[in-house]
Amino acid sequence: ERLLATVRSRCQQYAAPKKARQEVAAALPPGERAQVAAALSGGYVEEAERLLADEEFWDIREKAKETAAKLVTVKNPSAYLMMERLLVHQERLMDGVLELLRLVMDAERKSLGSSAEFAPDAEEITEKMAKFYTPEGLLKTREILSEEYDRLARCRSINGKLAVQGMVFRILEVRAKWHRS
Repeated sequence: ERLLATVRSRCQQYAAPKKARQEVAAALPPGERAQVAAALSGGYVEEAERLLADEEFWDIREKAKETAAKLVTVKNPSAYLMMERLLVHQERLMDGVLELLRLVMDAERKSLGSSAEFAPDAEEITEKMAKFYTPEGLLKTREILSEEYDRLARCRSINGKLAVQGMVFRILEVRAKWHRS
């Protein structure tokens, strides 16, 4: 998927068999990060190892968790502080949006009675999100994050600061309209 379409069209595709999350985790050094990396790896040990070694990724993930927590624990969360957290790693803005999206998706799962898929290290946050937002609010938030992620992927020349600003304000609008009293 990361190759140019012109290159990809001339390649044979081979899908390596995916492994279960437990198998991936067993191939990694023990610890909470290994469990999270296994959950995010898509069933590939190499991807989990890459994630484990990427310290910047873990900081991005923490910023996304902080942002999600502020959405549901602070009465009037600061749009400025949310943007600041997400823009710390502006060159990897897509990663920050994706991590926030994963948290919202897990909150949706919890609101439907399922378990977390992407955020075993953020159970408390996703639980609070599931209780704070209505199902419609979680859906709208997921849609905003998905649209922004897709737009950033399609158009690399987008001004990241403006993109995040618009996204944060839309998320705060959803928060105001679709939360449980």
